[in-house]
Amino acid sequence: MQLAYGLLYLYAMKFLAKKHQDKDIYILGVASMGAMCLSISFFTSPIIVAICRRKSARLAAVLGGLLISLACLFTSFAIQFHQALISYGVVLGIGAGVVRETSTIVLGHYFKRRREFVEMVTQTGIGVGMALFSVLYKEAVGKLEWRLGLQAVTGLLALAFFLPIVYRSANLYHPQRRAIMHLKNQRKKMKEKKSHVKSTKPPMFDFSPLKSRGLRVLMMSCACAALGIYAPIFYLVYQGYREGLEDSGLVVLQTFMGFASALGCVGFGLVIVKPSTQCLISRQYLCQAAMVGIGISLLALSAVQGYHGYVLFVWLYGVCLGGFTYSLKMFTLERIKARHFTKAWSFVQGAKSLPVIIGIPITGC
Repeated sequence: MQLAYGLLYLYAMKFLAKKHQDKDIYILGVASMGAMCLSISFFTSPIIVAICRRKSARLAAVLGGLLISLACLFTSFAIQFHQALISYGVVLGIGAGVVRETSTIVLGHYFKRRREFVEMVTQTGIGVGMALFSVLYKEAVGKLEWRLGLQAVTGLLALAFFLPIVYRSANLYHPQRRAIMHLKNQRKKMKEKKSHVKSTKPPMFDFSPLKSRGLRVLMMSCACAALGIYAPIFYLVYQGYREGLEDSGLVVLQTFMGFASALGCVGFGLVIVKPSTQCLISRQYLCQAAMVGIGISLLALSAVQGYHGYVLFVWLYGVCLGGFTYSLKMFTLERIKARHFTKAWSFVQGAKSLPVIIGIPITGC
């Protein structure tokens, strides 16, 4: 939903800022609304992981789904820009961060051996979701206008509230689940006998993964890359609209970008999941190659013209973006111990929050 903001950006300019469409400050403000949503979802990642260490990830996922639905519903009733900024930029950003990080935690509980393959499937879902939400925005907000269209989107987002309810603990599927339950019961009995002795709880925020020099370098690299890698997601559709492209063509561009991102995840994932014995490519080189590809595509964007040029750009950019997202996560998994991966990945996500909120508005100036 966040990565399909290009079309919603266009509709927000039509319905929220239609009286001030010629003023650059409103064009920049609507773009900052989407950037704030993405930035807040990145910023809350370490906080959500820390809370899930103490509390239930299932309950957090339910609350995150509720926040997303309510935020989209409140945005549909917004008639002024600051109302949409609070509901979409802040509340939906928090809810999206909760849902994304809890899904990462749940995947870590269920899949520990085939983590690379499972992450490839989930990262592919991000690209498919980008394509589907682009069509949904066109059919809902484009035809039913702002209020009714976003209310229709809210009905779909309500699934994010009900799906975590069916989540069951991974221990229930463990082959030695009876032994695990027995040990838990014995531990509870021992705690009841020694109730007068206060047990020391681990700190809520664990910064031990930051001791790794490789993780710190990775965070700095991600922060630098986040200054510009997400800019086409926000501005490409609006740029095509200003050049006179039809609405159907803009939807196709955004849809192609989503499918290209999914294709990039699958392509880079197959290189990691099924490596060739004759030509072994490390995850670091895959990540660097994807970043170089994104840079080349952004440079080529200034030279392309017309609809077909944009189609060529979105396929190149989408494949590299999907490959970068997946290879970066797998490179972090390779550098960090498995038990610290969730915390380390949340720090990597958090490192991208400030560059996103700074880089995207500057790009639109």
